[in-house]
Amino acid sequence: TVSEVPPPSVPGAAPEELPPAEEQGAVEKTRGAITLGFGRFNPPTAGHEKLLDKIKDTAESGAYNVYPSHSQDDTKNPIGPEEKVLFMKKIFPDHSSNIIYDQSIRTIIDALTHADVQGYQSINLVVGSDRQKEFESLANKYNGQLYNFDAINVISAGERDADSEGVEGMSASKLRSLAADGDFEAFK
Repeated sequence: TVSEVPPPSVPGAAPEELPPAEEQGAVEKTRGAITLGFGRFNPPTAGHEKLLDKIKDTAESGAYNVYPSHSQDDTKNPIGPEEKVLFMKKIFPDHSSNIIYDQSIRTIIDALTHADVQGYQSINLVVGSDRQKEFESLANKYNGQLYNFDAINVISAGERDADSEGVEGMSASKLRSLAADGDFEAFK
């Protein structure tokens, strides 16, 4: 889960031992808001396009970045991070320049720290409704320690009904199950 994701490592220091962001040589805040999305996207689905559209709409004409996680395993994350980003850029061409693969950004905390270093004043973080409280708690926990934003707004991308047909019921779990069962037609 998100709350189990450790913050970026600083040799010899636990997050609680780090000086406040102001004392770490914080960057001058010359940019306004950036909207971020972070998730497994494994595999990317039509439901993820709804999330990407919500991220772009939330950003309005401002900056937005989408960071697919680096998680990879045979069960829940069968597609590696670089390959997943390539698929996402092809599947979601309207968002391709905003889908970011950066080896140094492995967690949402890394993404927030990176936005801080780039000089953004505030963050809009768009997540699935089932993860909103979890991301809100985690993102705000380290504000003033690992990064320093005037505001962190965690926004729901909308409700998903797993029993629905079409985009509203789409899930990566369903697609992984179809692939494991060899049901290419349903997967397609």
